[in-house]
Amino acid sequence: DKQICVGDSFTFSAVLGAGYNNPEYLWQKSVDNGATWVDLPSQTGASITFSNAQLSNNGLYRVLVGGGGGAVLKPTCRVASDPVRLTVMPPPTVTATGGGAVCVGNPITLTASPTGAKFYQWFKQGSATPLTTKAAQWTTYTFTPTSTAQSGQYYVVAYNEQQTNGNNFTECAQNSNLLTVTVNPLPTPQITGPTSICQGDVATLKIAGVANATAWQWYQWHGQNRRTL
Repeated sequence: DKQICVGDSFTFSAVLGAGYNNPEYLWQKSVDNGATWVDLPSQTGASITFSNAQLSNNGLYRVLVGGGGGAVLKPTCRVASDPVRLTVMPPPTVTATGGGAVCVGNPITLTASPTGAKFYQWFKQGSATPLTTKAAQWTTYTFTPTSTAQSGQYYVVAYNEQQTNGNNFTECAQNSNLLTVTVNPLPTPQITGPTSICQGDVATLKIAGVANATAWQWYQWHGQNRRTL
């Protein structure tokens, strides 16, 4: 048996024993678990190939073999193989939300909104190394940037199954849209101005060293106490 994804290609092939000099083939399909079989007149070779497989290709398949001269069309002059099942799985769908701007040291959360998915794995675009394991828990991914190098685009891959047998089992995957994360460095403001003045005088303090700053908040410290100005 074989499980593949929509759009994949796969081939079933007949392997004959001795005794057939000019074998004829005819493939059949069953959609009722083998209760009835329908001939596939265009499939008369030793193999049957599914290109760009679709859900309509789901079912049981078998091949009839005869010794030539039209024997494959005669029930008493042919043999049938054991049936094999082809299962075509639809891909999941997934949308990712979140992202935006964040400062170094502050957490940010990315969220997956899937349909028909069971497992998830997060990636940063440009890196083949996953950020998480492949597991059901990763519908959300939260991380705390430690460097501006973590800026970039992030996405999640959704899987409808967990692959356990590479010979017979294909997991179907779908990438989400890209989320842009911008990690900004922490500001390092420098206050300039007089350090002492006389009572009644006016002093001006200025902030430097904060490029592209859009807001400020001044505080007055007295020992361990802080007062908002």
